[in-house]
Amino acid sequence: MGKLAKAVIGMTVTVLVLMAIGTWLLTSNIDGIVKKVIQEVGSETLDTDVSLDNVVISLKDARGALIGLNIANPKGFKSAHAFQLGSIDVDLDAKSLTGDEVVMPSIIIDQAALTFEQSGTATNLQTLLNNINSTDTSGSDNSGNDSAEDVLIVIEELQLTGATMTVISDQLPKSLDVTLPDITLKDIGRRGAGVTPEQAAGLIIKPILKQAETAAKNRITDKLKDLTIEKIGEEKDKFLDSAKKKLFGK
Repeated sequence: MGKLAKAVIGMTVTVLVLMAIGTWLLTSNIDGIVKKVIQEVGSETLDTDVSLDNVVISLKDARGALIGLNIANPKGFKSAHAFQLGSIDVDLDAKSLTGDEVVMPSIIIDQAALTFEQSGTATNLQTLLNNINSTDTSGSDNSGNDSAEDVLIVIEELQLTGATMTVISDQLPKSLDVTLPDITLKDIGRRGAGVTPEQAAGLIIKPILKQAETAAKNRITDKLKDLTIEKIGEEKDKFLDSAKKKLFGK
């Protein structure tokens, strides 16, 4: 065997070893990488603290779970959280994990708990929407976010099911509970044309916030109508009692 052939074989073996080491490092730390990206990208996109308790990804089963995802309320609101997501189940295309485009055929978010808080004309959900829009138009780069720098995302279907919301408003005497309709989002990026983590965050959160904002305002309007009718009934009863006393002395 000639020297050139030996050199080529040696280089090939070295490259394969380095690739194996790189793949092992990626797969051994993928949970931490995903957690870091979600917290950093979420916090930057929403301009509030986004925290995640744990990430569990099984490459063998091509599945993952995000546990304890919390989105804090923006500044100026009293409630601790705008979103509390107990568990998010993710189906993965395992082959895509070693490339530049991560494909998720399905994401299911079940039993999410939202908080709508209104103070005057301001609401926490609209503030979060404004923050997302501000991030969209600012053209901020991700040079400080190395782990997400070159990764694109494809989410073929996302479902939000069984979500509930607590509605707090200074127009109401007490908070209200609302059950949100299920939401299904499709084609957040496409294979071969993925979106950045920042774009994915906006495409997921915007429709959820808009639907929750609308549901909360409709519930407040309905409750205010009920309170008005109750007040009119109380005033009517007071008027009748007063009239009876004047007419009958009792």
